[in-house]
Amino acid sequence: MKKTFLLLIICTSLSVYCQKNDTIYKTDGTKIIADIGYFSLKKNNFIYSKGTFKKASEIPGNEVSKVVILNHKSDKTFVTTHKPLNKNKKKKNLEFTEIILEGYCELYKEVTVWDLKTSTVDYFLKRPQEFAGTRIKADLLLHKKRNEILIEYFSDCPKVISFIKSLGKIGYQDLIQIVEKYNAECSK
Repeated sequence: MKKTFLLLIICTSLSVYCQKNDTIYKTDGTKIIADIGYFSLKKNNFIYSKGTFKKASEIPGNEVSKVVILNHKSDKTFVTTHKPLNKNKKKKNLEFTEIILEGYCELYKEVTVWDLKTSTVDYFLKRPQEFAGTRIKADLLLHKKRNEILIEYFSDCPKVISFIKSLGKIGYQDLIQIVEKYNAECSK
């Protein structure tokens, strides 16, 4: 009896611990709580399922404002938030992309895995009035051209331009500070 009771407690604890509470935020303010193992945007529909080969559910893509995914790894929980972003300045092509900073100017991060050893990271900056995000390639973060791109992008804010010029080589954390400074001091 004690062994059965102990086994029941362990199984219940494991099932509660393993549950994920990912959240899909809709534009009308409602939320959908789900265990999302896979999601994509195809033909303007947001498609999600528990896994790649599981039955998928669909929502019109224009009804989804963001998706919050909880990743349980060992004893820590990592939260990633994905929002629709148009990455193409010539045509509307929304993709759900990880957002690093929300605010007037938003910072997005996209990781593309090419094979087991190779991946690339691109960052995108986007303000509400812009049709598409501005791409900042990660390899440009340590390159002179990144200063030119950032100075041009933030040209409406002299304080941020001075800050960018004072940094020298810009890394990932510097990019976050630049966007935070812009949002705090120059957002309209």
